[in-house]
Amino acid sequence: MDFSLFKTVTVRQALNVQLRLEAFNAFNFVNLGNPRSNIGAANPGHIDTAGDGRIMQFGLRMTF
Repeated sequence: MDFSLFKTVTVRQALNVQLRLEAFNAFNFVNLGNPRSNIGAANPGHIDTAGDGRIMQFGLRMTF
């Protein structure tokens, strides 16, 4: 689940600043890759990859 929070502050009449926090995979669920489909492999059906964990980023946006 991804989400973002932001707060917009008016600095002057024509200048706004927006503070942002964005989170991807916010609850840190494991996103497993596909199982091995090679029958000749030592361990077929084994899942040995996973997606990215939780990622967060902060941002600042100025509009005028």
